[in-house]
Amino acid sequence: MRLETTIKRYIGSSTEQKPELAQSDAGSSFMEENTGRIARWTGREWVYPPIGENETELLHAVLERLDTLVELVDNL
Repeated sequence: MRLETTIKRYIGSSTEQKPELAQSDAGSSFMEENTGRIARWTGREWVYPPIGENETELLHAVLERLDTLVELVDNL
């Protein structure tokens, strides 16, 4: 038996530089704690999966609701 890959999971800010990994670490992930986005290591680079139209609509709706909540809290 042999281990072919080592998948790693990182969590950090979107402003942090993501670690350079070995090709054998393909499949590892980096979750941006301030944006919720997850990048995957391909063995050569970090990539973000594309965001579809449904996800974009949902994100806009969530942001609108957050803006409303911020206004309500600010007016307390």
